[in-house]
Amino acid sequence: INSEYGRSGKMLDDITAVQWYWRNDKSWDPYSDKINQKLEKSFVKGLKEIPVDKERYVDLNFDSKDEIRKNFAKLDVEDSELVGIQRRYDDKMKRRAVKREIPDLFKDCTVVSLCKDHNYGKQLESLLAMYGAALRKNITKRTKYVVIPKKDVPYFTTDLETAKKFQVTIVSDQFIIAIISAGTMKNIDASDYEIDLNNPVNIKKRKKPVDVDDEDTSEDEPKKKK
Repeated sequence: INSEYGRSGKMLDDITAVQWYWRNDKSWDPYSDKINQKLEKSFVKGLKEIPVDKERYVDLNFDSKDEIRKNFAKLDVEDSELVGIQRRYDDKMKRRAVKREIPDLFKDCTVVSLCKDHNYGKQLESLLAMYGAALRKNITKRTKYVVIPKKDVPYFTTDLETAKKFQVTIVSDQFIIAIISAGTMKNIDASDYEIDLNNPVNIKKRKKPVDVDDEDTSEDEPKKKK
């Protein structure tokens, strides 16, 4: 049981929709996917100096945004996004502003998260809140999604019946992982991850058309030993 939560938790650790940027002379340039991932993971761990490459690093040792702003003539960025300064190892006075953008993936979404495992549940709720979801404890007619690991369905039957009564969409936690991985809710269909309360061990999936001429490639059942 714990290993399954662990796998999903690792998936949440390994994905991000957050984007880091450094300021050039005229505009904001995004860091590459590889560096972006490293910056975000290090930031979450609480590191204050994060290597970018052999020549540069991001300095996050600031108590206020004003300390960052005073290093530059003008910055067209919200304080909430401004996080630090990129510096050169060989000359720390050669510097660029750095910002961290968090998309509102779940803006206007009221969500109730249900999970038997406390640690994984907190991890999931933390990400939902970071990406703009309005988290609630109670399911009401205003709830848009109830998110639950599919194997936890038997432990929350009363809550899920309430959701069903209010016609709330009940989805697997994989729905959240898919949205964060894509960095958008576009083209992510909630019905592909909807929990079927009549068959809680499965997630509704769109059936692929079957070609009647396809050859049966299933393996024969192994013969029983006499």
